[in-house]
Amino acid sequence: AREVGSAVASASADAAITAKIKAKYAVDRNLSAFGISVNTTDGGVTLAGNVASHQQIGKAMLTALETDGVREVNSTLQVKR
Repeated sequence: AREVGSAVASASADAAITAKIKAKYAVDRNLSAFGISVNTTDGGVTLAGNVASHQQIGKAMLTALETDGVREVNSTLQVKR
């Protein structure tokens, strides 16, 4: 039962991290127009989707990394031409 409780707590923390990152993107004019997918597992965040520039990839990654609870950020974001 302890393992199940730990898994639920971890899933809740991951969902909270994802929500925080998406909220940050929503208020950022440079990132809000893009459908950046955010997936969090055990504090590791994966970003996916298309953005307009390499600078936006960096900004998206930095924004995610600066979010409480994030251990690492991986990106499969691509610049849409």
